[in-house]
Amino acid sequence: MAISGEKQYKACVVPADGGQPQQLLPGAGEEGVPTWSRDGKFLVFGDVLHGRHASEMAIHLLDLRNHHVSTLPGSNGLWTPRWSPDGRYIAALALGDEAKGGLAVSPALLLYDLRTRRWTTLANIENICSLTWSHDSQYVYFCARTSKPEMYQVHTVSKRVEPLASLKGLAGAGIDWIGVAPDGSPLIMKDTLIQEVYALDVGWP
Repeated sequence: MAISGEKQYKACVVPADGGQPQQLLPGAGEEGVPTWSRDGKFLVFGDVLHGRHASEMAIHLLDLRNHHVSTLPGSNGLWTPRWSPDGRYIAALALGDEAKGGLAVSPALLLYDLRTRRWTTLANIENICSLTWSHDSQYVYFCARTSKPEMYQVHTVSKRVEPLASLKGLAGAGIDWIGVAPDGSPLIMKDTLIQEVYALDVGWP
């Protein structure tokens, strides 16, 4: 995902060995957080929260073979999707009714089963953000921006939610991105902010 010259979020592709990024859907419209299908034939993406009401948001599929875009049924009010490594599920966050503009309030994590074509709720926790999948597609990891920020995992079958680590005292940790290392360990990106420490020598009159 890149910001275009028109200040829009656009889905792009670039060769694995380097090259010039190419926009997949030129023109008007924005594509938020595109992620690949297992077979590499599709991308799933959400709408971008710019002055929209939560009910206007939805999850879309882009067929890379013909550039056809379709909307997942029942995905109104959802955003920031993530396709599971095994290709069966798409996880996404629900937006609260108060979400508008740049303020994202996500009180629930939902799961779409591409076999049954149904959405189910995996977790209900205040201010969920930053989704990622375990390598075996058994768990979804996520963070919650609460008074006691934590990282969690939820099992896709049992729907059991378990805390993994406290993020208290780590400014901005897990808000924008989390991932998984090759050994399966969760990764957290921490915001180092832009604050610096200065020494000031003053010559008093």
